[in-house]
Amino acid sequence: MIKVETMERNVTLDFVRGVAILGILLLNISAFGLPKAAYLNPAWYGAIVPEDAWSWAILDIVAQAKFLTLFALLFGAGLQMLLPRGKQWIQSRLTLLVLLGFIHALFFWDGDILLAYGLVGLICWRLVRDAPSVKSLFNTGILLYLVGIGVLLLLGVVSSSETSRAWTPDASAILYEKYWKLNGGMEAISNRAEMLSNSLLALGAQYGWQLAGMMLLGAALMRSGWLKGQYSLRHYRRTGLCWWR
Repeated sequence: MIKVETMERNVTLDFVRGVAILGILLLNISAFGLPKAAYLNPAWYGAIVPEDAWSWAILDIVAQAKFLTLFALLFGAGLQMLLPRGKQWIQSRLTLLVLLGFIHALFFWDGDILLAYGLVGLICWRLVRDAPSVKSLFNTGILLYLVGIGVLLLLGVVSSSETSRAWTPDASAILYEKYWKLNGGMEAISNRAEMLSNSLLALGAQYGWQLAGMMLLGAALMRSGWLKGQYSLRHYRRTGLCWWR
């Protein structure tokens, strides 16, 4: 009889991870009922009132900057925790995540993040494994994140008119998007395939750098003991206040 090694669950981290996932739902609410342009541009249909601008900004700051970042950090922490499982176990788990993400993105939901996390995770777990110290892991995470920010700023400078049209779609584009999202079928799969292709390009060119950086930072926090509660209560309270400012 083969003995299966079990890992003790970290209830606190499980709870925080659940909160982060529920917080991501706030980001997806607009995508559920509005054109995809509304996800990044509150003025997708023209001029907006200040109330709409403020509500979009607050939602973006709270959900995008807090919950998505938190989820990426915890994903990286999970990679650090899973190292004792070994290469084969980790790779098979992440490969399954990639497969599920691909199916989800192509057939069900164009806002899928499972594929991105699985692909970046397949690279990052090796970086976590081979990092000689917490400091090197932390520094590499910061470097990768800053590369992603730099590429994002560069893309903003060289963005084309085609990108601008995607941010402010005309009436026909909105009607077409509504049509395929409501009717499904091959038309929807074709559009999701195109969006998936664009997402993978963005992942490789820009977002993947940021995501990898956050994962490595999360792994560093786990390896240092910070995510295990090994620091003082006062330290965590100060950190929490800084996080939500």
